[in-house]
Amino acid sequence: MLSISSDRTRWRSASSKEPTISSLWEQAVRVELLERKGILARQDVLGMFETLRRREPTASLPR
Repeated sequence: MLSISSDRTRWRSASSKEPTISSLWEQAVRVELLERKGILARQDVLGMFETLRRREPTASLPR
């Protein structure tokens, strides 16, 4: 059985991922909506990612 303090620690560590996941979902929705409206193609977004990766191949994710 977990104590209250260890429950809080577990909850905090799990919820720290929540903003990142939420942001990813928001971006996916934006791309989906723009694609449905014919404003851009998903392939355009993927092409931009590839361009950025080539431009900054050693870039790391922010921590």
